[in-house]
Amino acid sequence: MTANNRTYIVELNGALVQLAADRLLPVTDLQATGGKSPFWVITDFQESVTQIMTVDTPPKYADVMVKKRLQESGEFDGPVTVIPLWKQKAGRNATTMLFTAMPAAVYTHYMENVVSNQACNVLFFPVYRLLMAMLSKVKDESPAAVVFQHDRFADVIVGSRGKIYYADRFVAFDAEADQINGLWQTVINDLSTIEANHRIHIESIIPLAWVDGMLLPPGLAPEGKTVISLETREVFAGEDRHETAFFNAVDGLHAWDSVSPLFEIMAWYARQTAPVASCAMVAAAVILLVAGFLLADRSDALQQHAMQLADQIDNAVIDQPAGVRAETFTETLAFIQDLDYCHTVPSYRAIVNALSDVSFPGLEFESLNLDYARTGLKITLAGRIAVPFDAAHSSYKQFLLDLEKKGFRITDSRFNTTIDISDFLLTLEKAFP
Repeated sequence: MTANNRTYIVELNGALVQLAADRLLPVTDLQATGGKSPFWVITDFQESVTQIMTVDTPPKYADVMVKKRLQESGEFDGPVTVIPLWKQKAGRNATTMLFTAMPAAVYTHYMENVVSNQACNVLFFPVYRLLMAMLSKVKDESPAAVVFQHDRFADVIVGSRGKIYYADRFVAFDAEADQINGLWQTVINDLSTIEANHRIHIESIIPLAWVDGMLLPPGLAPEGKTVISLETREVFAGEDRHETAFFNAVDGLHAWDSVSPLFEIMAWYARQTAPVASCAMVAAAVILLVAGFLLADRSDALQQHAMQLADQIDNAVIDQPAGVRAETFTETLAFIQDLDYCHTVPSYRAIVNALSDVSFPGLEFESLNLDYARTGLKITLAGRIAVPFDAAHSSYKQFLLDLEKKGFRITDSRFNTTIDISDFLLTLEKAFP
């Protein structure tokens, strides 16, 4: 476990090691590294390739087009999984993308088989994600090159904080010193070609080496370029002592740099924040408890004061000032109420108009009696329908429905009929607003 609460496992060229304090311990199988603590795996992903490619499609579909190109080129025999590391629009309908690609079966092994056999969450970081993180920490906005040398390989990335120009892996015949010197010379020569192709000037080179690697030999450092030396850390592999800046660089990674599924990243953050969240909840509970006691005391005091004021009000005697004569306004109030009543009740004309609105052919009103009361209006209506029975009865039922829609309440309805003519008597009520 490192000082920042991380357990690191490094997989390079098929070899697995775990950092425990300052010692590198060999690991036989990634599935056998179980435990209760989460760990971070920095890996070059076996059988994978990392490239930068421009495809004629918007960024949203760049992954699919890259996968199609790789399958058409025959670089992989079967299904391919593409992990995008960086994307940028390269025109109206083109995208430049840095990616790591591998057989789908290999990706499944890492993301499903390994994770499913762990009691804790696992975060995977491609080597090139680490190199990108190192680029983002360069203070100068000018392009820089990060070269990671391990075994007989050199992983190179050229870019700045917001743009990647080049990414590739260089390979030597073996890991002998003269071959690694030649590998570094090839990398330095290729940087000049990259500058010419992209019309840029690489201001600085950041060499990084694994415990079995070699930093940039002093005699090969190109003129006009700054070689940035990184702070190293002492680690032991067996009885051998090594100085490497690799783990200091890995300390600069964040969980969101991982290419693991989102739920794994969220689980890691949940583990990190759980102690803080628990302390915050306990503190909040204590604060609420204390505040509850204080508010309860304050509430009791306010209630006691309110009761005292109520007693004072009840016991207060309001004397009528001398010389003031008591007045009653009963008649005035009655007059105002009568005015309001006359204003509120519907007029005789309004009632007649309302009844006329719902009349129908053949309907004749014979008598209309209105009885005004304080709470409402009582109406007695009589009439005849001079149409045959079948039409008279249906029209009368519709007439009753229309009256109810007008706000009349039917309290009594009588309907008598002969073959050619019908009589009715209605008693209605209408409440005042």
